[in-house]
Amino acid sequence: MRAAIKDRGAVLVAIVGRPNVGKSTLFNRIIGRRFAVVERVAGVTRDVVTATAQHNNRLFEVADTGGILDDVPADEILQKSQQMINRAADEADIILFVVDAEEGLHPLDNFIAERLRRKNKTVLLVANKVDNRQREMELGEFHRLGFGEPIAISAVHGTGVGELLDAVVEHLPETDAASLPTLKIAIVGKRNAGKSTLLNTLLMAERVIVSDIPGTTRDAVEVLVERGKHRFIA
Repeated sequence: MRAAIKDRGAVLVAIVGRPNVGKSTLFNRIIGRRFAVVERVAGVTRDVVTATAQHNNRLFEVADTGGILDDVPADEILQKSQQMINRAADEADIILFVVDAEEGLHPLDNFIAERLRRKNKTVLLVANKVDNRQREMELGEFHRLGFGEPIAISAVHGTGVGELLDAVVEHLPETDAASLPTLKIAIVGKRNAGKSTLLNTLLMAERVIVSDIPGTTRDAVEVLVERGKHRFIA
Protein backbone atom coordinates (compact mmCIF):
# COMPACT_ATOMS: atom_id res chain seq x y z
CA MET A 1 0.00 0.00 0.00
CA ARG A 2 1.28 3.50 -0.84
CA ALA A 3 0.77 6.56 1.34
CA ALA A 4 -0.47 9.64 -0.48
CA ILE A 5 2.02 12.46 -0.80
CA LYS A 6 -0.58 15.09 0.02
CA ASP A 7 -3.00 15.41 2.92
CA ARG A 8 -6.65 14.74 2.18
CA GLY A 9 -8.36 17.92 0.99
CA ALA A 10 -5.05 19.75 0.64
CA VAL A 11 -3.74 21.53 -2.43
CA LEU A 12 -0.32 20.22 -3.46
CA VAL A 13 2.31 22.18 -5.38
CA ALA A 14 5.17 19.91 -6.51
CA ILE A 15 8.60 21.27 -7.41
CA VAL A 16 10.23 19.14 -10.11
CA GLY A 17 13.19 19.36 -12.46
CA ARG A 18 16.51 17.81 -13.30
CA PRO A 19 19.21 17.47 -10.62
CA ASN A 20 20.85 20.55 -9.13
CA VAL A 21 18.64 23.28 -10.60
CA GLY A 22 17.81 24.71 -7.17
CA LYS A 23 14.59 22.89 -6.25
CA SER A 24 15.41 22.54 -2.55
CA THR A 25 16.57 26.15 -2.31
CA LEU A 26 13.26 27.25 -3.83
CA PHE A 27 11.35 24.93 -1.48
CA ASN A 28 13.06 26.47 1.55
CA ARG A 29 12.41 29.97 0.22
CA ILE A 30 8.70 29.29 -0.29
CA ILE A 31 8.11 27.83 3.17
CA GLY A 32 10.27 30.50 4.80
CA ARG A 33 12.73 28.26 6.60
CA ARG A 34 15.63 25.91 5.90
CA PHE A 35 13.96 22.51 5.88
CA ALA A 36 15.35 20.59 2.91
CA VAL A 37 19.08 19.88 2.67
CA VAL A 38 20.78 22.04 0.03
CA GLU A 39 24.11 21.04 -1.54
CA ARG A 40 25.82 21.72 -4.86
CA VAL A 41 26.16 17.97 -5.33
CA ALA A 42 23.41 16.47 -7.52
CA GLY A 43 21.12 13.85 -6.01
CA VAL A 44 21.00 15.10 -2.41
CA THR A 45 17.19 15.00 -2.16
CA ARG A 46 15.83 11.43 -2.14
CA ASP A 47 12.50 11.38 -0.30
CA VAL A 48 9.69 13.71 -1.26
CA VAL A 49 9.80 16.44 1.40
CA THR A 50 6.52 18.27 2.09
CA ALA A 51 5.64 21.33 4.16
CA THR A 52 2.82 23.86 4.39
CA ALA A 53 3.21 27.31 2.82
CA GLN A 54 1.05 30.42 2.88
CA HIS A 55 0.76 33.32 0.45
CA ASN A 56 -1.93 36.00 0.29
CA ASN A 57 -3.90 34.17 3.01
CA ARG A 58 -3.98 30.96 0.99
CA LEU A 59 -2.61 27.72 2.41
CA PHE A 60 -1.11 24.97 0.28
CA GLU A 61 1.34 22.11 0.57
CA VAL A 62 4.69 22.24 -1.22
CA ALA A 63 6.64 19.12 -2.19
CA ASP A 64 10.38 19.14 -2.83
CA THR A 65 11.45 16.24 -5.03
CA GLY A 66 14.71 14.69 -6.20
CA GLY A 67 16.15 15.32 -9.62
CA ILE A 68 14.43 13.55 -12.52
CA LEU A 69 16.69 11.24 -14.54
CA ASP A 70 16.22 10.18 -18.16
CA ASP A 71 17.12 6.54 -17.59
CA VAL A 72 16.36 3.88 -14.98
CA PRO A 73 19.16 3.95 -12.40
CA ALA A 74 20.75 0.70 -11.24
CA ASP A 75 20.86 1.97 -7.67
CA GLU A 76 17.81 0.73 -5.70
CA ILE A 77 17.52 3.92 -3.65
CA LEU A 78 17.56 6.08 -6.78
CA GLN A 79 14.91 3.83 -8.35
CA LYS A 80 12.62 4.37 -5.35
CA SER A 81 13.36 8.09 -5.44
CA GLN A 82 12.30 8.30 -9.10
CA GLN A 83 9.07 6.46 -8.29
CA MET A 84 8.29 8.95 -5.51
CA ILE A 85 8.96 11.90 -7.81
CA ASN A 86 6.46 10.49 -10.30
CA ARG A 87 3.88 10.00 -7.55
CA ALA A 88 4.31 13.57 -6.35
CA ALA A 89 3.77 14.87 -9.88
CA ASP A 90 0.71 12.63 -10.31
CA GLU A 91 -0.88 13.88 -7.07
CA ALA A 92 0.04 17.55 -7.54
CA ASP A 93 -2.56 20.17 -8.38
CA ILE A 94 0.18 22.50 -9.67
CA ILE A 95 3.69 21.61 -10.85
CA LEU A 96 6.60 24.04 -10.68
CA PHE A 97 8.98 22.90 -13.42
CA VAL A 98 12.36 24.39 -12.48
CA VAL A 99 15.07 24.97 -15.08
CA ASP A 100 18.56 26.44 -14.71
CA ALA A 101 18.95 29.81 -16.43
CA GLU A 102 22.68 29.80 -15.72
CA GLU A 103 23.29 26.59 -17.69
CA GLY A 104 20.57 27.19 -20.27
CA LEU A 105 18.25 24.67 -21.92
CA HIS A 106 19.40 21.10 -21.27
CA PRO A 107 18.35 17.92 -23.15
CA LEU A 108 17.01 16.56 -19.86
CA ASP A 109 14.69 19.57 -19.63
CA ASN A 110 13.08 18.47 -22.90
CA PHE A 111 12.70 14.92 -21.57
CA ILE A 112 11.00 16.19 -18.41
CA ALA A 113 8.74 18.54 -20.37
CA GLU A 114 7.48 15.63 -22.46
CA ARG A 115 6.69 13.62 -19.33
CA LEU A 116 4.85 16.53 -17.73
CA ARG A 117 2.73 17.17 -20.82
CA ARG A 118 1.37 13.62 -20.57
CA LYS A 119 0.13 14.30 -17.03
CA ASN A 120 -2.27 17.05 -18.16
CA LYS A 121 -1.48 19.21 -15.12
CA THR A 122 -1.13 22.93 -14.52
CA VAL A 123 2.60 23.51 -15.05
CA LEU A 124 4.39 26.77 -14.24
CA LEU A 125 7.82 27.02 -15.84
CA VAL A 126 10.32 28.53 -13.39
CA ALA A 127 13.71 29.79 -14.59
CA ASN A 128 15.96 29.77 -11.53
CA LYS A 129 19.39 31.40 -11.04
CA VAL A 130 18.36 34.57 -12.89
CA ASP A 131 20.81 36.73 -10.95
CA ASN A 132 21.26 39.57 -13.43
CA ARG A 133 19.46 41.44 -16.20
CA GLN A 134 21.51 39.80 -18.95
CA ARG A 135 20.46 36.32 -17.86
CA GLU A 136 16.81 37.41 -17.75
CA MET A 137 17.07 38.52 -21.38
CA GLU A 138 18.36 35.08 -22.42
CA LEU A 139 15.33 33.02 -21.35
CA GLY A 140 13.81 32.80 -24.82
CA GLU A 141 15.18 29.31 -25.47
CA PHE A 142 12.99 27.90 -22.68
CA HIS A 143 9.87 28.70 -24.73
CA ARG A 144 10.67 25.53 -26.68
CA LEU A 145 9.54 23.50 -23.68
CA GLY A 146 5.94 24.47 -24.45
CA PHE A 147 4.88 25.92 -21.10
CA GLY A 148 4.78 29.58 -22.03
CA GLU A 149 6.79 32.42 -20.56
CA PRO A 150 9.16 31.25 -17.82
CA ILE A 151 8.87 32.98 -14.46
CA ALA A 152 12.32 34.38 -13.70
CA ILE A 153 13.54 33.94 -10.12
CA SER A 154 16.63 33.65 -7.99
CA ALA A 155 15.83 31.22 -5.20
CA VAL A 156 19.07 32.14 -3.42
CA HIS A 157 18.34 35.87 -3.33
CA GLY A 158 14.53 35.63 -3.30
CA THR A 159 13.98 37.84 -6.34
CA GLY A 160 10.92 36.91 -8.37
CA VAL A 161 9.64 34.42 -5.78
CA GLY A 162 6.78 36.73 -4.78
CA GLU A 163 5.62 36.91 -8.39
CA LEU A 164 5.92 33.13 -8.64
CA LEU A 165 3.72 32.67 -5.57
CA ASP A 166 1.21 35.15 -6.99
CA ALA A 167 0.98 32.90 -10.05
CA VAL A 168 0.60 29.81 -7.85
CA VAL A 169 -2.27 31.39 -5.90
CA GLU A 170 -4.01 32.37 -9.15
CA HIS A 171 -4.14 28.69 -10.12
CA LEU A 172 -5.17 27.30 -6.72
CA PRO A 173 -8.56 25.60 -6.44
CA GLU A 174 -11.01 27.35 -4.15
CA THR A 175 -10.54 24.83 -1.31
CA ASP A 176 -7.70 25.75 1.02
CA ALA A 177 -5.52 23.16 2.71
CA ALA A 178 -6.76 22.21 6.15
CA SER A 179 -4.79 23.62 9.08
CA LEU A 180 -2.09 21.30 10.31
CA PRO A 181 -2.28 19.72 13.75
CA THR A 182 -0.11 21.37 16.40
CA LEU A 183 1.20 18.09 17.86
CA LYS A 184 4.49 16.96 16.34
CA ILE A 185 6.38 13.76 17.17
CA ALA A 186 10.06 13.44 16.25
CA ILE A 187 11.55 10.04 15.41
CA VAL A 188 15.27 10.10 16.22
CA GLY A 189 18.01 7.50 16.64
CA LYS A 190 21.34 6.35 15.34
CA ARG A 191 21.88 5.44 11.71
CA ASN A 192 20.14 2.33 10.42
CA ALA A 193 18.10 1.87 13.62
CA GLY A 194 14.85 1.56 11.65
CA LYS A 195 13.46 5.10 11.91
CA SER A 196 12.07 5.13 8.36
CA THR A 197 10.61 1.65 8.82
CA LEU A 198 8.87 2.83 12.00
CA LEU A 199 7.41 5.84 10.19
CA ASN A 200 6.12 3.65 7.35
CA THR A 201 4.62 1.30 9.96
CA LEU A 202 2.78 4.19 11.61
CA LEU A 203 1.42 5.18 8.20
CA MET A 204 0.70 1.56 7.26
CA ALA A 205 2.22 2.36 3.86
CA GLU A 206 5.53 3.11 2.15
CA ARG A 207 5.99 6.86 2.37
CA VAL A 208 9.75 7.16 2.85
CA ILE A 209 12.58 5.17 1.31
CA VAL A 210 13.83 2.24 3.38
CA SER A 211 17.22 0.63 2.76
CA ASP A 212 19.88 -1.32 4.66
CA ILE A 213 22.39 1.32 3.58
CA PRO A 214 23.16 3.71 6.48
CA GLY A 215 22.33 7.35 5.79
CA THR A 216 19.56 6.70 3.27
CA THR A 217 17.37 9.45 4.78
CA ARG A 218 19.03 12.82 4.23
CA ASP A 219 16.16 15.27 4.75
CA ALA A 220 13.79 15.70 7.65
CA VAL A 221 10.42 14.38 6.51
CA GLU A 222 7.09 15.62 7.86
CA VAL A 223 4.00 13.50 7.26
CA LEU A 224 0.48 13.55 8.62
CA VAL A 225 -0.50 10.52 10.69
CA GLU A 226 -4.19 9.88 11.40
CA ARG A 227 -5.58 7.44 13.95
CA GLY A 228 -9.31 7.71 14.36
CA LYS A 229 -10.04 11.32 15.28
CA HIS A 230 -6.43 12.02 16.21
CA ARG A 231 -4.05 13.76 13.81
CA PHE A 232 -0.38 14.53 14.37
CA ILE A 233 2.79 15.25 12.43
CA ALA A 234 5.65 12.74 12.57
